[in-house]
Amino acid sequence: MVLNNQELSDTGNEYAMEKGILVACIVPGYSDGFRENMVGNVVLRCIDTLIHEIVTAHKVPADKVIIGGMSAGGTGAIRYAQYCAAGKSAYHIKTAGVFAADPPLDYERMWYGAVHSIERGYNVNAVTEALALNDMFFRSIGGTPEQNQSAYQQRSPYSHTAAKGGNTGLLNNTYVRLYTEPDINWWIENRGKDYYDMNALDVAGMINQLKLNGNTNAELITTENKGYDGEDRHPHAWSIVDQKGLIDWCLQVFNSKQP
Repeated sequence: MVLNNQELSDTGNEYAMEKGILVACIVPGYSDGFRENMVGNVVLRCIDTLIHEIVTAHKVPADKVIIGGMSAGGTGAIRYAQYCAAGKSAYHIKTAGVFAADPPLDYERMWYGAVHSIERGYNVNAVTEALALNDMFFRSIGGTPEQNQSAYQQRSPYSHTAAKGGNTGLLNNTYVRLYTEPDINWWIENRGKDYYDMNALDVAGMINQLKLNGNTNAELITTENKGYDGEDRHPHAWSIVDQKGLIDWCLQVFNSKQP
């Protein structure tokens, strides 16, 4: 079974059905879903309950679950996989794999990226997002990274400044596939951002650390000119995921022994 916060296309769903894979789109009903996926704990327990209900109803083995998502939804999926790996699932669910499309993972890096966006004032959308992001982190984590770096390291799914990537190690025995489209020129021209402000930095960092930790089933998928929001060019988009390729990977995970 595969769960995510983005609906597959009709072609993707049909292909999954052909391969005997159940796909469920789960979106916990919170007014501030971004905050919950990033730092909330209630959402993890909610996802745990929803997955339990689905696997029970469809008689899916609790260890045959792959979870994933896009952007902050992908962050939530990775956090849930780590939650299960830490033995916190109330229903003893063990995610066989996790995937995410361009998820933000290092909250310390995100804080400074948001500060840069505010200082530059290059793009109103980037500034608005940055103000909301840092307010969320300040209230939810407690202060700034300068004031409380250890808290940022402990809450981040991946931390570049923490030993061995911080929470990354919880996924040492999990299949992990992360997607990103690091179109630096688009970010410079449209958002006034550079590599230090991109989720691609976190994604590459987590996969690199997992490989260094000995996880041979950690994959980084980079794309070029695949990211579109409708007809508009945007590298931070669900379209960077090759859905058939994703389903093939899921099938490989289900048919393989756990690492």
